[in-house]
Amino acid sequence: MQPPQWWPSSPVSGARLLLLLCCAVVAGYQCYQLLTLFNSEPVSLTVSFTPRADVALPSVTVCVAGYSIYDGSPLPDGNASLSEFLWNEAGNLSSSFRSCSPNCNLTEEIPYPGGSVQVPTGTWSSWIRDDAVCHSFVPNITWAQLPPGPAGEFNIALRTKPRTTNVRYVYVVPGRPPLFSGFGVKDAEPDIPFRVLDGPPRFVFLSTSSHVHERPSLRRAPCNASEDYSYGVCLQSCYHDYWAAVRKCARPEMLAEFPELPECPFSQIGERLDFAEHAPSCGCLPACRLERLLVTENTVISKSPGLEDNFMLLSVSMSQIPQQVAREQLSYHAVSLFSEMGGYISLLLGVSVVSVAELAAQGVGWCRRALRAPAPAPLLSQSPIVVRAVYP
Repeated sequence: MQPPQWWPSSPVSGARLLLLLCCAVVAGYQCYQLLTLFNSEPVSLTVSFTPRADVALPSVTVCVAGYSIYDGSPLPDGNASLSEFLWNEAGNLSSSFRSCSPNCNLTEEIPYPGGSVQVPTGTWSSWIRDDAVCHSFVPNITWAQLPPGPAGEFNIALRTKPRTTNVRYVYVVPGRPPLFSGFGVKDAEPDIPFRVLDGPPRFVFLSTSSHVHERPSLRRAPCNASEDYSYGVCLQSCYHDYWAAVRKCARPEMLAEFPELPECPFSQIGERLDFAEHAPSCGCLPACRLERLLVTENTVISKSPGLEDNFMLLSVSMSQIPQQVAREQLSYHAVSLFSEMGGYISLLLGVSVVSVAELAAQGVGWCRRALRAPAPAPLLSQSPIVVRAVYP
C-alpha cells in the first residue's frame, strides 16, 4: 500500500513536519490564552488626590421627626392625612431655620407639601417622608469658593423648639438628598444619619473627606457613566412608580411627584412592597462613579448664658485630604492583543503581516485568472465518413 502524497518521504522531512505541528499547537494555545485574557477585561487601579479647588461641598439634610411610637407622642388618626400632620408637627423650613453662610439664607418660604428654592450658593428643598419633615441644602460651589477664613466652613444655624418628640437626624451626603432605604436590592444602601437630640445650645462640627471610585462600563459589569446619575435615586423613582401602580395612592414623599393620586392613609405607611423581583425591569444600572463621604462628628454643648436654649449650629468643614479618587482603567486593549498574537505566530511559524498580505494577493490573482480563462470548446462527436468506390 502506497503512502499518501503528503506523507514525508524521509526522516528529515518527517522531523520538519513534526516541528511545524508542535509550533502550530503552541501558537494556538498562546493565542487562546491571550483571547481569554482580553475577554476577561482586566483593569488597573490608580489612586489620585483631587485639589481643594475642584471638590464640591457636600449636601446637608436635617430631618425633624413628627412623631415617635416610642416616646408617647401623639399619632395621626388611621385615616388622617399623614403629610399634613407631619408638616404641622415637625414644622416647615422657616420655623427651623435661623441663618446660613456663605450666602445661602432663604429668600422665600417653601409651602406645603414641599418644593425647592434657589439661593446664590445652592438649592434649599423640603419634603415629607414616613415620620419626618426633611430640609436639604445642596451647594453648587467648591471648597475653594468659600470666603477666606481660618476654618473654611459653611454653617447652618437651626432653631429648635420644645416638642413632644425632639429627635433630629442629620445627613451629610455628596451633592444630593439622602436615600432612606435600599428597597431590598443588592448594592443599594441607604445613607446613615447622625442622631442629634434637641436640648441645650449645642454646636455640631462635621469634618468630611470624599472617597470616589470610578470604573469603566464593561461587558462583564455594565454601569451608567452619566455625570449626575445615582443608582439609588433611580431605584427610588422606580419604586415610587411601582407603588403608585399597585396601591393607587401616594406616600408622603410622593405627593409632589404624583399630584393626581390621593394620599395613602396612615395605616399603609408602614407597608413595604416586594420590590426585589421587580427591580431588574427598572433598567437601573450601577453608577460608574461612586462617591462616599467619611464624616467625623463632634458635638459640643454650650453653657454660655448668652445663647438661647433653642439654638443649634451645624458646621461642616473639609478634612486634610479633601478627596481621594480610585480610578479603574482597562489595562489590556485590542492593540495589545493583536500585537502579542502576531509576535507568537511570527516567532513560532514565521508568518508576518507582509506574508499574509502577499498570500492574499496571490489568491486574488489566482481567482482573477480563473475567471478570465476561456472555457474549453466542447468536443463534437463526428460521424464516420464512408467512401465507396464504383467501378464501371
